[in-house]
Amino acid sequence: MVANNNLKYIEPSKTKDLKADKLKENVTSVEKKQEPLKPKAIKEITIPKKEEKKADQSKKSDAVTSTAKGGYHIIAASVTNRTDAQEIVDRLKAKGYSNATCIVGKSRVRVSLMSFTSDAEANKKLSQLKRNSNFKDAWVYTSK
Repeated sequence: MVANNNLKYIEPSKTKDLKADKLKENVTSVEKKQEPLKPKAIKEITIPKKEEKKADQSKKSDAVTSTAKGGYHIIAASVTNRTDAQEIVDRLKAKGYSNATCIVGKSRVRVSLMSFTSDAEANKKLSQLKRNSNFKDAWVYTSK
């Protein structure tokens, strides 16, 4: 260091060394202060298993399942599960379609409005029902 007019002057070559020393001090002090992170305890939440729907469906299966052995059925809807089918059957019965039932297939549950023994009778009734906009997509299902 050189004193010049009461000002301290530090030569440039020495400032690099001073800065490097201070940086090293700061880094080592930060490293010493940091403690490893400890995981916080999380309250374990257990979700109770839902009761199997099979038990509920077995109760309803008597009311839902219709064996479609030979015959012609006017189908108003086709859904993937029995619960939805039963809801549709209940609504149809409330509207006066007392013969509404479900026909359970391999992958679909069909909602039948009524059944007939001949194709001609079923198609005649289907054409009458299609006049009603609620049944415009109805069709005849032939069970074997």
